[in-house]
Amino acid sequence: MADHADIGRIDVTLRVLAGFDAGAARVSRDERARAGRLPAQERLRFLAGRDLLRRALSARLPRDPLDWRFRLGPHGAPSLDETAPPLVFSLSHDETHAAVAVAAGGAVGVDIERVTDAPDLLALARAHFTPREAAQVGGLDGPARTRAFFAVWTLKEADAKARGLGPALPTKAFGFDVAAVPPRLFEADLDAAGWSFSATSPAPGAALALAARFPANAATARMGWLAPF
Repeated sequence: MADHADIGRIDVTLRVLAGFDAGAARVSRDERARAGRLPAQERLRFLAGRDLLRRALSARLPRDPLDWRFRLGPHGAPSLDETAPPLVFSLSHDETHAAVAVAAGGAVGVDIERVTDAPDLLALARAHFTPREAAQVGGLDGPARTRAFFAVWTLKEADAKARGLGPALPTKAFGFDVAAVPPRLFEADLDAAGWSFSATSPAPGAALALAARFPANAATARMGWLAPF
């Protein structure tokens, strides 16, 4: 593996939550205590996510997974509790998968969602997307509409995480053209030339998006599964 300081390299590690042994999670005592206060399904997702995060960081910069220390930001997102953090990361999970993106600098955001073919996707798009995005989703039918909706949604979430916007996501303040390859940001209050975006389906029934503060010609994403898939 290349040096952890390989600027522009983004490692995305994924895990299937089914079958995860929560008792064997490599997490801190505080994390396990926090998990104990959560409902059963949320507890599993939390422990699987934190275990995945620690392992992904140690794959990039060799340390014992238990040596990583985290602090929570103003919106509850974890970051490394170090004076000069050597890595930046983003963590996401849905009901079936967890994903972690790790980079050596800049900013990164990842979002993974379970894809559901709901009949009200167009109504949701009109309520939460820009008019241009909603028109793009509305111009499609069937599975194509579902894929476009979740591509837009995950891109918005990943971008918000990378920019530290928090849970009050201003979904209509910026938009994506998901017909472009890679997806293109528009209607935004930032210089899109300094960012790169991608949207993919890493597994059946899952949608994943990545946002990174690196120019598209300088960012290289590598994706892999931690556990057998």
